[in-house]
Amino acid sequence: MPTADLIGPLSVLGTAVFALTGAISAAKKRFDLFGMIVLAAIVGLGGGTLRDILLGRLPVAWVREPWELAITTAVAIVSFFFLRSLYRLKTVFVWADALGLATFAVVGASVALAQNISPLLAPVFGMFTACFGGLLRDVIANERPLILYGELYASAALAGAAVYALGKSLAWNPFWTAVLALAVGLALRALGIIWRVHLPRPKLPERF
Repeated sequence: MPTADLIGPLSVLGTAVFALTGAISAAKKRFDLFGMIVLAAIVGLGGGTLRDILLGRLPVAWVREPWELAITTAVAIVSFFFLRSLYRLKTVFVWADALGLATFAVVGASVALAQNISPLLAPVFGMFTACFGGLLRDVIANERPLILYGELYASAALAGAAVYALGKSLAWNPFWTAVLALAVGLALRALGIIWRVHLPRPKLPERF
């Protein structure tokens, strides 16, 4: 796990908070404990799995580093017993998802750069890492996918990942590059959550 910057800790944080959103989503749909564990794993590990497959980085991260699966499982089990304490589930869900989005955008861009992907393309892998797990969560839970209709979401992940790729290509301090990229991604997502900022949508007739 890298120690020169925040990538290692961000990977742990992103896995945990995205697993939490999966567990909460499963609980809201009345999944049992096993269902919560499965959905937590899918959300926490799905984006990184897609990224690694596209990069040819096999076996994928959670197979090489089983602690990732252990984290998602532990989060789901703890969530199962403390759901009553998370009485504001929507608030917890939304902000945990935002934090996971911002962290995994940076982690995904970092992994892509380490695989010698162009800094121009690395942000796309950051976006994949940040968004794919949440997309799977929403589809499995039969919810409208946030990435397709919600406020600033994939664009926030792409922006954060782009800041990280830019900083790395310009040899900025690794720690502060990760902090800045995380802040940008989280701030843009917060704009969407708090002020409902979103990208332009098509204006269609009522009976279209």
